[in-house]
Parts: sequence; structure tokens; C-alpha cells
Amino acid sequence: LLNESRRLSRTTQQLLAMAQAEAVVPAQRKSLDLQPLVVDLVKRFFDRAIDRNIDLGAEAEPTLVDATPWLISEAIANLIDNALTYVPSGGCVTVRCGVRNERPFVNVEDDGPGIPAHEREIVKRRFARGDRGTSAEGSGLGLAIVEQAARASDAEFRIDESNGGRGASCWLMFPSIDH
Repeated sequence: LLNESRRLSRTTQQLLAMAQAEAVVPAQRKSLDLQPLVVDLVKRFFDRAIDRNIDLGAEAEPTLVDATPWLISEAIANLIDNALTYVPSGGCVTVRCGVRNERPFVNVEDDGPGIPAHEREIVKRRFARGDRGTSAEGSGLGLAIVEQAARASDAEFRIDESNGGRGASCWLMFPSIDH
């Protein structure tokens, strides 16, 4: 009963976040440094990572973007949550932010089962879940919220294979901003 209550609460929170994300307007954006946000979010998930024997770390550089702070926070939290959900015990999750090719980015990379190429666009839709060979529960809203956050920030949300050829590498690539 307790587990079902938690799952229902999480689903309700994600439905609310999705509805709020759809209502975001450009006027709500402001200059935001991703570095402290990424560090704080990694700290928030650290206990869960330890409980699951997952190496969770951050490689964060000062990174300015023009975005809605709560929405980007929700998006990054969903990426970390997904990685921790699907990476097996003993795995690794790294959250990065910085600038690449003059574009600010957030990257969450893991060495879990990954997301097959043919499912990468599908899992960005509401209530869509990929077949990752696990019994992990979820509502299918997390990556849809990330996609909506990217749209609201004029950013791109991309899912690739991780560098090692195993796992997922999720990117939020923001437009460059003038300083």
C-alpha cells in the first residue's frame, strides 16, 4: 500500500509538472547558471544512488542558459531519476554541464541497458515507455517532461548511446546566449 501510494504521488506530481510545463511562456525565463543546479540535484539523489550501489557523480562547469529555473530543474531531476531507475547495481551515472561548440548543455550518461535507437523518439511522448528489459515501474511522463522543458527553452533534447556503447546519454543542448 505504501509503495502504491508513493507511485501514485509521483505520477500526480509528474502530471502537474507536465501541465505547468505546457503553460510556460518565454517571459518566465531568466539567466540561470546550471552548475549549482546540477550539483544540488546530484546531492539530492546521492542517498538513493548509494542505496542501489550506483556511482553517481557530477562534472559541472559554470554554464549560463536562458530558461525557466523550476522547469529545467524538473527536467534534469527526471533524467537522473530515470538513470538511477534503470542502471543496475554497481553501475555508474554521471551528470555534466558545460559548453560544447558554443552551446550550453546538460548531459546525463549512464552504463545501464540504454534505449534502442528505434525507441528514442517514442519515449519522449507522454505515457510511452520503452522495453528496457526491466520491471522498473514508471508513468511514462519523465522524458515527456524533459522534451517539454527543452521546447520551452528553445533547446534540443537528444538521446544517444553512451560513449562506451552501453547505456544512455541524454542531452539538453541550449542555444548559445550572449554574455
